[in-house]
Amino acid sequence: MDTDVLINWLAKEVDPNTGKKLWEKSYKILKMIEKGMISGATSLINLMEIIFVLRRKKRWRDEDIVSRVGMIQEMPDFAILIPTEADMIAAYNLQTVFRLDPFDSIYFAMGS
Repeated sequence: MDTDVLINWLAKEVDPNTGKKLWEKSYKILKMIEKGMISGATSLINLMEIIFVLRRKKRWRDEDIVSRVGMIQEMPDFAILIPTEADMIAAYNLQTVFRLDPFDSIYFAMGS
């Protein structure tokens, strides 16, 4: 799962223009994972980015961040992927060929 999807859920994000609850779809997906209907995954890099965003942009307290990120880590059927050296090399190669964000390059490399 992408960082934005998880942050929408964690922070109960609402679109300021429309009032639409952005977190609801993320919640539905996570409930499906929790019930064992599907498997989920994110990367350690995503968790690090979530911590950064919650700390810097959302101004959350560290205790709250640790607690919420812990919820993600403890979710059954939800894997935390750690990129290998080969993943990083593949990500670099993807980014040089395609105009990808560095994080997206890593996710694509890990998924292939």
